[in-house]
Amino acid sequence: SEKLVEFLERTRDFNAKERMMKLKLSDYLKVKQLQKRFQPYDDLWATTNAWKMSEKAWYFGPFMKLSPEDVQEKHTKFEKTMKKCMKNKAIKDNDGLSDISNTIATEIKKFKPLMPL
Repeated sequence: SEKLVEFLERTRDFNAKERMMKLKLSDYLKVKQLQKRFQPYDDLWATTNAWKMSEKAWYFGPFMKLSPEDVQEKHTKFEKTMKKCMKNKAIKDNDGLSDISNTIATEIKKFKPLMPL
């Protein structure tokens, strides 16, 4: 997704330069469509990765170094993003991705009673 975001920024820059030179603007609609189609997968994988890293730090890292506000903020974001992923048709229609999103959502939900720290 970072590459797609970078590419979209470059397309905007190209269009700006084309405007300055009074050239016909290039159409980058397919790039925008690709990013939109890819976003649910990126959200699922990025959230799964961030959750697993945070979960490990929260359970096994030094307790006194945890920031309750940071834990709460991240947990809320993970929960919200995973709910969005679970509702996405492309993820729901893929058994493997659906299983992953359900598993991670369950893990996130199980952590909730441990808050606030």
